[in-house]
Amino acid sequence: MEELKKKQVLLIQNLTSSNETLIISALEAIPEDGSPEMLPSLIKLWVSNPKQEITNLIEKTLFNLKDPAVIPVLIDLLRSDDYASNRAAVMTVIWQSGLDVSQEVVLLTNIAIAGDYMTAFEAMTILDHMEEFPEEPLQESIRMLEKAVQRKGDTQALLLNLHQLLIDKLLD
Repeated sequence: MEELKKKQVLLIQNLTSSNETLIISALEAIPEDGSPEMLPSLIKLWVSNPKQEITNLIEKTLFNLKDPAVIPVLIDLLRSDDYASNRAAVMTVIWQSGLDVSQEVVLLTNIAIAGDYMTAFEAMTILDHMEEFPEEPLQESIRMLEKAVQRKGDTQALLLNLHQLLIDKLLD
């Protein structure tokens, strides 16, 4: 156990390195030795627009997350002000991985309402792919969107679509 923790600390250090060889080596080791704690470093590296080889390895790792243990880490990143500019990227990871975050419908709705067009689009994509939602949070999200669509802006049409999508989910 101690040996695995040491490997994971080293992997995180290598992910934050400026040495491309170390970064690639870390990315190749993550499928076997990775942990949810590496997600913040992975996402920071991904949004820094690294070389294509590194981007491909990051996306392969992030888009194939299947362990539900990563969900709390991703949700914490969505809630974190430090990752506000990276919320769309975090949400891309969630929907590409097919992770079930239906319990977070209110959070995703808030992010869609407060965010830019791309962030709202990513939130809608996640919610569209979810099958079942807890009824009360779903109703709360619909109420929030009823108020939000009254405001003019770049995301108004998208929020109207999200509102209808959630109503349809409620009626299913």
